Amino acid sequence: MQVIHMDRMGLTEVDLKIALRQLGCPICRACREVETRYLRNLLRENVNDMGTRVRISESLGFCSRHAWQLLHMEIQDWVVPLGSSIIYEDLVGQVLHKIQNVISGMTGSMRESGWQRMVNRARARPMGAEPNKDILLTPQKQCRICESSQESAFHAGSALVRMLSFTEYQDMYNLSDGVCLSHLRDIFSDNNAGRGLLFLLTDTCERLKVLKADLSEFKRKQNWQYRDEEVTEGERTAAQRAVMFFSGPDFD
Repeated sequence: MQVIHMDRMGLTEVDLKIALRQLGCPICRACREVETRYLRNLLRENVNDMGTRVRISESLGFCSRHAWQLLHMEIQDWVVPLGSSIIYEDLVGQVLHKIQNVISGMTGSMRESGWQRMVNRARARPMGAEPNKDILLTPQKQCRICESSQESAFHAGSALVRMLSFTEYQDMYNLSDGVCLSHLRDIFSDNNAGRGLLFLLTDTCERLKVLKADLSEFKRKQNWQYRDEEVTEGERTAAQRAVMFFSGPDFD
């Protein structure tokens, strides 16, 4: 039996080793840990860091899920949402400035005569120029936490394939909930054929066969004529397992 020693494992592998013992897709779980660490470090150390603030500005804050995660985490850990207030004060000011510039341009254009509008267009004068509506209130970059999570998913997927080349991690994976469809798709696209990938795909096929059978039996036993048949634990949880495979675990 081949063994991976801890001194040869990076942080991603350690995160996966922990995630394999927890509920849901281990890649989702590892990514969640990366997201949580990012947010906690942001609140503890980087709220006033200029580079961090510029990056947040480029994406006009965070996506809905991570914005609320940030706020809830800060209130839970520090009671007062000071860091969120500092970040969003800056973002509110930016959006306000953009809209005020548009209003100024629109009112200026409305005051101009037809001759003035023609001259201003020829000179490309900012005053009265039509705003670029496609980018006016559109983030110029992706949510930084989503970006970090996607990077983490790529590394975690590659690490998992490497780990599954070894028997000890195959045994550990067998006891987990397995990867969700989204991360299975990414792993399949990003990794070449090998022992680890073959194990992952074969294992997924076996899990799906069991899941399909449990779903079918659960459906059958809802029929009145089979009402006296006992519903097994696998059949009872089949719908939740199916949703978890297609959509990932529910962390909320």
